[in-house]
Amino acid sequence: MTNGNVDTSIVIPIFNEEDNISPLVEEIHSVMNEHSYEILFIDDGSTDSSLAKIIDMKEDDDKIRVVKHNRNFGKAIALATGFHNARGK
Repeated sequence: MTNGNVDTSIVIPIFNEEDNISPLVEEIHSVMNEHSYEILFIDDGSTDSSLAKIIDMKEDDDKIRVVKHNRNFGKAIALATGFHNARGK
């Protein structure tokens, strides 16, 4: 994914999901392993360590991207943000 082109963008809005992020990423990798994809997290103002966990994982995983909202706007806005920032076809 060096040039930013991917076939599929998986857009995931999150709000305080620190315990679910790692298992979700592992499952996505196991299913999508032969595809060109990105995992785009939209942190919708989480107050737990969700954002820190994603940033940590992102350092070792070039398929992970994250956009942060400065407060909770709700799932519909988070999805719209994700679709706007998605690189997939």
